Amino acid sequence: MLSTILASCIALSTSYYSLPPDALPRLRALEGGWTGLAKPNTNGSADLGVFQINTTWLKTFRIYWQLDSDQAAYARLRDDDCYSASAAGAVLRYNLQLTGGDLDKAIGFYHTGPRGSAKEAARYIAKYHALSSR
Repeated sequence: MLSTILASCIALSTSYYSLPPDALPRLRALEGGWTGLAKPNTNGSADLGVFQINTTWLKTFRIYWQLDSDQAAYARLRDDDCYSASAAGAVLRYNLQLTGGDLDKAIGFYHTGPRGSAKEAARYIAKYHALSSR
């Protein structure tokens, strides 16, 4: 069950980025992250926090949030659920723009990135659709 604060942050991010109301709750459930998590990947990056935002986004969010360092962005993404929800909304909105508004492709890109495996993206999209909104 979502905390009231996280649920509020998800609702705010959903509204701000004009996302489908169940998109971020489903991504949160699918990602399975938690506050403080830094999960290393085999390519040297890591996935951070509740929404498992990849460290390849650090510079983008450092600039977007006007922070002094990538380390500050890292800490916020890892340790602050509201920043994680905000970042997830921004990443999904960006992917929607990349895909011309195709939600399924945007969801796949959330997991694999635009250059990732089409097979892996399809697997992730299927899992996304199998979830009920939480």
